[in-house]
Amino acid sequence: MASCFIAHASDTLPRAAKPTASDSKGEKAKSSLDALKKANKYSFETGGIGVLIAYGTGNSVSAEYVGDAFVSEIERRGSNARYFFYEPEWGGMTVEYHIGYSALGPWNADEAAGKISKAVERAKAARNIHNQASSQN
Repeated sequence: MASCFIAHASDTLPRAAKPTASDSKGEKAKSSLDALKKANKYSFETGGIGVLIAYGTGNSVSAEYVGDAFVSEIERRGSNARYFFYEPEWGGMTVEYHIGYSALGPWNADEAAGKISKAVERAKAARNIHNQASSQN
């Protein structure tokens, strides 16, 4: 799955620079539940998109490379984002987007790359609703 993502990355995502500890756009979680909690918390606190990556075995690129590429593309489209990954025992990877308690996915990396616009639109709509509700109080 990951090799297909990289083969098509130039079509859908920018090439991410190798991250350093100081400029990382995400983090490794202890488990799938920990990643889910962090993605939801990030979304609630910032109004952005929590990108949850299940990064299994046999991938040709690092989880940080994939996460940074997704976050960079989401930011390029006008929303903030942060990725959270965990390492399941199975091969390949899946990606899903968390906006509050709402989730889009999971999909393989190529499918998730094709759904970025939908996630950004949903996050913007959620922020608009939140802002309208807040202004009425």
